[in-house]
Amino acid sequence: MKKKEKMLEDKPKKEYWITPPELYRELDQEFHFDFDPCPYPYQGFDGTEVEWGKSTYCNPPFRKSDGKNDKGPTAFIRKAIEENKKGKDVVVIINTNAFINMLIEAGAEMRSMGRVKWQDGKTGEPWKSPSCTTLFVLKGNKPPTSINQALAEERERVVGLIEEIRGMREESNQALDYLQDRIEKDLLSSQAKPLPDK
Repeated sequence: MKKKEKMLEDKPKKEYWITPPELYRELDQEFHFDFDPCPYPYQGFDGTEVEWGKSTYCNPPFRKSDGKNDKGPTAFIRKAIEENKKGKDVVVIINTNAFINMLIEAGAEMRSMGRVKWQDGKTGEPWKSPSCTTLFVLKGNKPPTSINQALAEERERVVGLIEEIRGMREESNQALDYLQDRIEKDLLSSQAKPLPDK
């Protein structure tokens, strides 16, 4: 057997990992998807070459070797950004390292640092093939995360409504007291007057 044939034989088979239905339903309720560029089963089109919908769900291949048309996650991320620039919503779900999720869940601020040319500690020589780098910032005394901020704002709104209702109730009570007082006075004054003769 020739070396090239052996390599083709050893090449991993394409894998398909579909989104758990309950997770998809939850996301669909929020985003109302109308397109999937990576459907399963495969629908015969290249999801990076077609127009996407107004709200797209994208579960791209985890590796280039898993993708149809030799397209991996990077090709679908590029397409997602391109479609989003047209004003469309795009939801991309993709595997990441556990420590990335830990940092996101801790409220870290993220910044793309591009390809950092790390230096060899001994020689000071820059890395010849730098990989992409992300900066994560965990700030002390940080403002509430977006969900906490939203809850705080909602609480403030509800407290404001309660105060408004209390004020309206107070005004209503004052109006009722005034009306009751007027009615009592009118009744007393009508009782004091003699009835006209028939």
